[in-house]
Amino acid sequence: MKMKHKIIFILPAVIGTLLIFIFSNQSKPPFIDLGFKWNDKLFHLLAYFAYGLSLIFFLFGNFENIRIKNAIIYILIFGAIFGLSDEIHQSMIPGRDAEVFDWVADCLGITFSLALLSPLYKFISKLKFNFIHSSN
Repeated sequence: MKMKHKIIFILPAVIGTLLIFIFSNQSKPPFIDLGFKWNDKLFHLLAYFAYGLSLIFFLFGNFENIRIKNAIIYILIFGAIFGLSDEIHQSMIPGRDAEVFDWVADCLGITFSLALLSPLYKFISKLKFNFIHSSN
């Protein structure tokens, strides 16, 4: 597969990583107040759900013959470590702090994204097949 096609599978993870870093680097990120106590935990969960989807794209789009069981382990470990590093990063930003429940919400978001692993695997496989056969 050509590099221009691989970018499609790499870019979502890069953009997701940068967006999480940018929002974490702000003293007061622009979150909408939904009117309940743990409003920010929902945003963590949703952000890491999307990030988990981007990791699924990255893994299946760039590595041949990766086993689904291994992909799940890699995504969970990488997502949890990235979430932890994000919390540590936030603890160094004035006006922000690190919270265990934020990290739990991050990990739950990554875990929930795995519910779409099988259909995304099929979609990515078809997309890669089309890229390979359109290049010839």
